[in-house]
Amino acid sequence: MAMSGKPLVLLATRRTLLLHVPLALAFAVTACGPTAPPPASPPEPNAAAAAPPAPSATAPSPSSAPPPAPPATCGSIATDLSAPQSVLDSRLTMQTPLGASRDANPFPMGGRVPEAEETRFIVTGSNPKEKLVILINEIWQTDTGELGNILPSFFKSFEQNPEVDFRVHSTKANNLTLFAAAPSKVAIKDGKAVALAGMTMTPDGTLQYFGFYINDELAKRPSGCTALAQKLLATVTKASRELERSAGKRELSTPLLNTRLALQLPAEFVVASQIGPDFSIHRVRKLAALGEYPGELRIYVGPSPKLDTKLPSGLSTKHKKSLPGRLLGGFVRYSGWSTDTSALLAATAPLSKKPTLLVQVELDAQRDSAFTKELKAIAQTIKVVKGK
Repeated sequence: MAMSGKPLVLLATRRTLLLHVPLALAFAVTACGPTAPPPASPPEPNAAAAAPPAPSATAPSPSSAPPPAPPATCGSIATDLSAPQSVLDSRLTMQTPLGASRDANPFPMGGRVPEAEETRFIVTGSNPKEKLVILINEIWQTDTGELGNILPSFFKSFEQNPEVDFRVHSTKANNLTLFAAAPSKVAIKDGKAVALAGMTMTPDGTLQYFGFYINDELAKRPSGCTALAQKLLATVTKASRELERSAGKRELSTPLLNTRLALQLPAEFVVASQIGPDFSIHRVRKLAALGEYPGELRIYVGPSPKLDTKLPSGLSTKHKKSLPGRLLGGFVRYSGWSTDTSALLAATAPLSKKPTLLVQVELDAQRDSAFTKELKAIAQTIKVVKGK
């Protein structure tokens, strides 16, 4: 893969890096569920980007034979495993320690992160002070042909801890390619430590991220937790669901009965939807090679659109942007900001008066601001569909 010199964009969101704030909360609650995360701070330009060193031609390739693992005993965490559990809405299956609780990451406005985007298991040991959290994310990125060169830097940047390096080992099993990356040291940050980072590659070339995190109590004796995480990762198998990535029409739910939105997507664009108590959010993403994530189109349907498009720190009024467009068949104006490498623009159109519902479209480019043109073209196809 040719590297453009731009920073690797790791995840498909500007609200946060998906894992780290909610994960810290997971260690502070019981397995019944987390408390709501704190309000998000105003976005920074290219806030989801990280800049690991450019991959070296001499970077180590994944080894097919990891070193012998110590016994897979992780404190008081159960070592007996469950039956295979659905992961990422039946994209994969995985066995977990007995007693693991499936949980969902809450959003401040209500609703949960879609299962198609994230699966989270919380495991509490017989000693209630010991916790293991397993987070699995669909990262909407694909094989580069050079994962051996890229993954060590990717894992280091993803985990946002400069103290920790990763050495990657790969295996092929269960119709998947599995990449396991043990950390060079156990370093506690924000109340957690990485016991193992992992990646799976399905036959279609798409990638899913696995993070195995332990709290400070388990981090006192981490080697067994890394071995247990390796054991769990080895149980991952491909399941039945495939990403719908062909060109064509997609229909999106709204809070109104018998009312949906329809849009036309080019090939390699996929949709994931979050359904809240009185709103829905649909994220349209273009699949891209690992580290080349371009951004997303967000479609909010509900009574209270919330997006702060004020200029982030470091930008001046010259970065303000306003441009005309069409949405739901009418004329709208997008407003926000844009630089050479990123942009955030939003427009709103009414959907109904009773109840009051609005459709807000956000064009979020995280690598090249020109990507907003592709997103805007998709948004222009959105229309209202009535009937069952």
